[in-house]
Amino acid sequence: MASSFESVLATRGTGGYRQYRIPALAVSMRGTLLAAYDGRPNLDDLPNPIDLLLRRSTDAGRTWGPQQVVRTGTGLEGFGDPSLLVDAETGRIFMFHAAGTQAGFFEAVAGLEPSDAVQHCDYSFSDDDGDSWQHRRITGQLKRDRITGIFAAAGQGIQLHVGPYRGRLIQQFVVLVAGEILAASAYSDDHGETWTLGVFVGPGTNENKVVGLADGRVLLHSRSTPYRLTAISTDGGHSYSAPRPHPQLPDPSDNGSVARFDGLPALTGLASDGWMAGLLPPTIMTPPCAGTPCSSCPKTTALPGRTRWSSALEARPTPPLPDSRTAGSACCMSARATARSSSPP
Repeated sequence: MASSFESVLATRGTGGYRQYRIPALAVSMRGTLLAAYDGRPNLDDLPNPIDLLLRRSTDAGRTWGPQQVVRTGTGLEGFGDPSLLVDAETGRIFMFHAAGTQAGFFEAVAGLEPSDAVQHCDYSFSDDDGDSWQHRRITGQLKRDRITGIFAAAGQGIQLHVGPYRGRLIQQFVVLVAGEILAASAYSDDHGETWTLGVFVGPGTNENKVVGLADGRVLLHSRSTPYRLTAISTDGGHSYSAPRPHPQLPDPSDNGSVARFDGLPALTGLASDGWMAGLLPPTIMTPPCAGTPCSSCPKTTALPGRTRWSSALEARPTPPLPDSRTAGSACCMSARATARSSSPP
């Protein structure tokens, strides 16, 4: 037996914005579902007066609170491409994002000056379940060597729950180094007070995500074409093996996500399988072994009498206009949840 429901979070041309883009989804330690995304005056990336927006649900995505403005862009200054990360030990919610005034990823200069010509690494954080937010700039902690452009890969960061680096927070970044696009992990061992950018991962990488494996290693998946790239870290995300194509995952070179359903961390009052399913990303799921069956593969067997649900954000075409014209580039953000029960109908 299966049932599903869908809630539209944002529709272009309403709510004060012409466009909504770049969704991110996470669940707080209180069980609140968080959906962050860009509110844009047009389809352009930074520099552009982009606002960071958020909606929250306390009933697994069935209903949603009003749209919140986390940061507001003015003039050419904007804040976009959110990535959510929840620290299970402190409960703090991080929303990483790019910030810029006069420079985007390809126009930014090396170094930290002049500030307006730098693409900055910012994050907003909340200690009250996403109700209010403070902001920090960590460009100086991350930018080094010949980096010009740099931004947090939109979607989700992770926290390691097993292994020698247990408790480490990891957020993926995309960097432009001497004209080459590469990937790297930024990580923190002090709950986000300080951050270190690891070794560059490439060639051929771009927007990327990671998951922690059962043995403490970290699996990286990167946007690429014709197949997604995978790499493994044995030092908590500081460095990775050479990326290699995954032939079972064709990719037109789009941002994607990867999730591991290991039931960690467990939330009080919520089934751990349901909570992990709430982290289902918008695009790709794969076993942590990257396709080769092994002891690290997550189990997906349905539990008797239990329900499993998932929630995801998606961009989809709008319905035809009244005069049968279609708005080809129009899209809305929606949250979809599906409950499946192993009980007989």
